[in-house]
Amino acid sequence: MKKISLAVFIIAFALFSQSCKQDTEEQVKNAAKVMFAIGDVQVKEADRWVNALENMILYQGNELKTGRDSQCNLQIGSDSFISIKEKSHLVLESLFKTIDGEENSTVSLQVGRSVINPKKLLKGEQFQVKTPTAIAAVRGTKFVVESNPRGRMKVSVVDGKVELKRRIPALEEVEEKLIKKSEALTTLQEKVEIERVIVDANESAFIDNKKAVQENKVIEKIITQHVSEIEAVTAIIEDIKTDTAEDKAEVARAGDDRQKKIEDFKTRDVKVKNVLANLSIMKKKEKELVQIKREEKVETQDIKAVRELDTVIQEVKEKEKVQSQAAREVKEEKPVTELTIGSPVKKSAIYVNNRFKGYDTITISPEPGEKQEIRVSAYGYDDFNAEAQLKSGEKKSIAVTFNKSPVVTISSPVKNSSIYVNSKFVGRDAVSIPQQSGEDITVTVRARGFKAFRTELTVKKGDNPVIEADMVRIVALKRVKWIKNINTDLRVRPAYYKNKLILASGNGKVMATSRDGKKIWLVDLKRRIESTPAVARNVAYVINNSGDFYALNVNDGTVKWKKKLEGSLLFGSQPVITKERIYVATTFGRVYALKLNGKTVWCKDLENGIYASPVLHKGSLFVGAEDRNMYSLDAEKGSIQWIFSVDGRMVSAAPVVSGDILYVGCYSGSFFAIDGIKGNLVWKFKTGDAIISTPVIKDNYIYVGSNDGTLYALQSKTGTVQWKFQTGSRVETKPSILGDNIFVTSGNSVYALDVNSGAEQWKQDFDRQVKTSATVIGNDLIIGLDGGSLAALRNSLIRSYE
Repeated sequence: MKKISLAVFIIAFALFSQSCKQDTEEQVKNAAKVMFAIGDVQVKEADRWVNALENMILYQGNELKTGRDSQCNLQIGSDSFISIKEKSHLVLESLFKTIDGEENSTVSLQVGRSVINPKKLLKGEQFQVKTPTAIAAVRGTKFVVESNPRGRMKVSVVDGKVELKRRIPALEEVEEKLIKKSEALTTLQEKVEIERVIVDANESAFIDNKKAVQENKVIEKIITQHVSEIEAVTAIIEDIKTDTAEDKAEVARAGDDRQKKIEDFKTRDVKVKNVLANLSIMKKKEKELVQIKREEKVETQDIKAVRELDTVIQEVKEKEKVQSQAAREVKEEKPVTELTIGSPVKKSAIYVNNRFKGYDTITISPEPGEKQEIRVSAYGYDDFNAEAQLKSGEKKSIAVTFNKSPVVTISSPVKNSSIYVNSKFVGRDAVSIPQQSGEDITVTVRARGFKAFRTELTVKKGDNPVIEADMVRIVALKRVKWIKNINTDLRVRPAYYKNKLILASGNGKVMATSRDGKKIWLVDLKRRIESTPAVARNVAYVINNSGDFYALNVNDGTVKWKKKLEGSLLFGSQPVITKERIYVATTFGRVYALKLNGKTVWCKDLENGIYASPVLHKGSLFVGAEDRNMYSLDAEKGSIQWIFSVDGRMVSAAPVVSGDILYVGCYSGSFFAIDGIKGNLVWKFKTGDAIISTPVIKDNYIYVGSNDGTLYALQSKTGTVQWKFQTGSRVETKPSILGDNIFVTSGNSVYALDVNSGAEQWKQDFDRQVKTSATVIGNDLIIGLDGGSLAALRNSLIRSYE
């Protein structure tokens, strides 16, 4: 590095000394000053980097970086000095002074080289230098610290002594109470405490940074996982201690495996201890150092750097005395301009032009005519803001007046909840904390066994908001909520309407049940039913295999009207209900448009059987017939608008429409996208077997099941496969979608998949075949099982706090 002129440095520091007299002595002791900066020196303030300037005041948390051929000298507290050499990165980790005046400072050298000249420490004071792999604690000394991530960490002591110990950052972040609960972490902590050495004057100590950093990464990974395990088992132990009689009864019903989890943790803790034992820091015996090596020598360049800083500090102090005397003489000759700011609240922080000046009461000498922006902050009060502009020789006092800040009250019904405001921990269970008016805050409440509660709000002046956390318990509920024997052969999807399930069975019975499967009414239509009920405006529409079309009152099952159709509805097909009409397509090839009272508006004979539901879209009725043609009919008159030929029969799989595109699957395994306006092919996709499952659409994707055992997610515009999921059995039923989940039944199983990726979220197996699609009602899925049973499954296995 280029040699920096000592004379230039002294002159610069002298100028700095004169200008910084406006800062209070209290401010100097609680912060750091940039004495001197040359070359590329950057300071991080908040989230941005700015150029370091002479006289700049730095605070706890500020970071400094020096570039090539650059250097920065700092004064920390009352009389500690650091010279930061080129290509270095240093963090002011802690700058703290107790009410008794004791100074405790910690700086972190991430990389590079620094010369340290701390003040003579009094009893109770502390000055530490951290690197990623070590901590150097000062014992009244002058030394050099150097850290190279790919090389070594070095401490060279010129005067005094330094206590050097090995550092594992991940262990420092673990609460002491958690460490005590783990024999593995306790053993590691004890070994770290042993791994220390006193470096005397004219001695150096070294750590192989590369090896130590690698080992720290391994330890961090182990600790991160193990701390989660410690927290989990701690929560279990606390839960056991606080269980009420009701809790114990509920746990007993669900099966209490908590003691097993505690024993599993003990076994895991032993395994972690054994893994840690293989690391180099743990291998040697007690009182033998593993990674710190000491030599009885100090390099000449380190001695020279310390002496150079000594000389600079001494000459600057002498120069400062001369400047101070000159300033006093000037002050006596010129009129004094003074601004005094006083606050009635203790520990009020006073800022002038966004620079911290001191607490409670300060007096400064501003330049005459210069605007002074004043801000005073105190806990529990809104900030006080004012401006002042003094004339030469004017003396002015500003008495601070405060308004009480709004108080935000946050409470949780769960014991031992942790409450955070803007990610900062503020208390447990219930807290009342003041917040600045107009401030946006985020409130988070966490508790073991519950989902995190989050809310955001803007605190308004004069308002005292109360937030009661709505905690949602994470409970290991069973997936199957209930199974009930309804003594009827259910083969089509249950319809849901106003808290009633409408069920049509193979033996001709139509039944209404409550959401929990309790029978409300039952009607026997005497003939087998294979059509899916359609429900609208308190009427359930059902067609049996004899072609009898019934309109039933949803409330009691009474017949409102009955009509005879030519043909029936099979394979789960159903009528289409609008505000004014009913559209039905039968196995005899008849397509009907009926009024809501059952009277015929028109009837179209396509002369080929129809075995899937029609679909209505923008005045067109789309019907797939046995002659392998898709027909577009005018819904008003029944006339044919266009015909599109497909390559297979359309059985059970009803067409669906999105935008103006019609989608239909065939028994040949082909899946078509057809222009619904013109009747032209848009694209075609081939599955591995017959398609009898009606597809569903969400956003830009269409989901179709095939008898090849696969559910396909296709891009609706191109037919490109987004993902596919193999169930292992035929997919014959229509999938159901809720939020980001798609539910599909296949064989003896029900699957919940992520709608975006196809990833399996959960699966429920039964000892018999699932015969219907899933009807989704809130968190419940209702399905029909072979043998005349109705079942309800839970999608989410969590519940709100009760």
